[in-house]
Amino acid sequence: MNIQTMDGLAAIAKQLDALADQVRASQKAVTEMQRQLFSSAVSVPGVKGRLQEKVADSMMVVSEVMSAFGIRASARSTLARRMNLGLIPKPMHPNGQQAAVWRKSQIEELLEMTMAGACSEDIRAQVAAFNRANGNGV
Repeated sequence: MNIQTMDGLAAIAKQLDALADQVRASQKAVTEMQRQLFSSAVSVPGVKGRLQEKVADSMMVVSEVMSAFGIRASARSTLARRMNLGLIPKPMHPNGQQAAVWRKSQIEELLEMTMAGACSEDIRAQVAAFNRANGNGV
């Protein structure tokens, strides 16, 4: 390989690094926008202030759920497969919003069950109960 080729490859590598940084920043921005969108979409009659914030804070967006279950950010198909297998609840879409959210308490309970060594049938039964409770009618 000649020096010009190596210089060209080094320049391409720098560009790829810069693009990767931009993608990471964009992913963080999207997650924050989803959180803000959901927070503004939560409307519980008669509930204002700190209680409404608590309701909004008790939800997780897709990137947080994937991270909690150890799923790489680039592997959304893994999340979908686990939902189809009944190992992760289906997301909710509050007030018809496009943003998908999960109840933090449900995700935490499933993680605790997994850490405690629960069998997949017990996890599936709990996920089915969560889906029913969330209006996903499984």
